Amino acid sequence: MNEPLRIALSIDFDFFSFENPEWDLGHSENAAIMSSPILWTARYLHIDLQKECDIGSKADFPPTDIINRLDEKGIRIPKNTNLAVADSHKHVYKYFNSMRNDIDLILNLDAHHDSWPIPTGFKVEEVDCGNWVTALGIENLWVYPTWKDPKVMPEPISVNHSYAWKDFNFVDNNIVMGVFLCRSSAWVPPHLDEEFGEMLHELSKELYPSYLEYPKIRQGIDYKILAKERRKMQKLLGHSF
Repeated sequence: MNEPLRIALSIDFDFFSFENPEWDLGHSENAAIMSSPILWTARYLHIDLQKECDIGSKADFPPTDIINRLDEKGIRIPKNTNLAVADSHKHVYKYFNSMRNDIDLILNLDAHHDSWPIPTGFKVEEVDCGNWVTALGIENLWVYPTWKDPKVMPEPISVNHSYAWKDFNFVDNNIVMGVFLCRSSAWVPPHLDEEFGEMLHELSKELYPSYLEYPKIRQGIDYKILAKERRKMQKLLGHSF
């Protein structure tokens, strides 16, 4: 029997959170913007994010069911496999780079390909959430949510294989050597923090979590009040937006 293919599994929570391409600010995690509640406040005032990003109607499956769904697709995650957790996807670079001699393939479940160019002679601190796949230079497979149209994104420069979740199946003998999970607060609205926490809780029952960056529940944005304000403005203006 052939040796199993050794997989490093990366899961970005934005895989479950629908995104209109117009919401993406150049795929940037600019600290001045993302550390402020202004961005999401504006979005809640102008977009019905609870409807648009509803996991029950938009995602391929419930986040808490991910281990079972991956198993159905042929991806085996042994019990007590290490689970590295962060808010930003940029932290995956050091984690996967530290185990590069023990992996054959990166499997990335993500709404974005994260395969942007990197500067010549880049330094580790220049790796970000959008270019870590390119920086690692390891054979990789991008699985994007079924709602995603990859044509709306710039062509990836270092993705070796890509499939929508509905078309993805893995038949090779394999074993997951490590798992990385990030929340991606720049793309996932705050009202989904609880569902992210539920997913992390379920994964922690089977895997061994360690925190590279602790994704705290975001405070200071009362999305329910903002939704009421949006509806008031719609009524005042006589149309929805």
